Amino acid sequence: SADDNRYKDIRVGMHQHITWVMDYMRDHVRGEYGFTLIPISIFAQVHAKGETAIKRNHIDPYDVHNSPDFTFMYFVDADDELVIEWEDHRDKGRFWTMPVKTGKFVMWNSDLNYYMLPNKKDSFRIALLFNCQII
Repeated sequence: SADDNRYKDIRVGMHQHITWVMDYMRDHVRGEYGFTLIPISIFAQVHAKGETAIKRNHIDPYDVHNSPDFTFMYFVDADDELVIEWEDHRDKGRFWTMPVKTGKFVMWNSDLNYYMLPNKKDSFRIALLFNCQII
């Protein structure tokens, strides 16, 4: 399923600080795009120096209806690059590399593959990952 933990993510429960981050992102999306999102899973990614996340997306091909619509990443402690990949009909292998900074968030369609480049810092890189559905 979309919540399988084969990627070594850490499942995160609700906490006041996480609720504040989710409320901020939800309010931003509602104001910018006019729809409301609810989280269906929340994980943390923690990478030591040189570590990265496995390329993936969050769609369960056997349960598309219950898969998330959007994925958010909130960067608790990060100063690296996120890579998002997509295909545009015949134009395969498209990707976008964006710098990420502590305190920022990024949102993308959950069917897009993504990964972080290896952590260059001596300290841990920490990001929260929210998988959300439109209500």
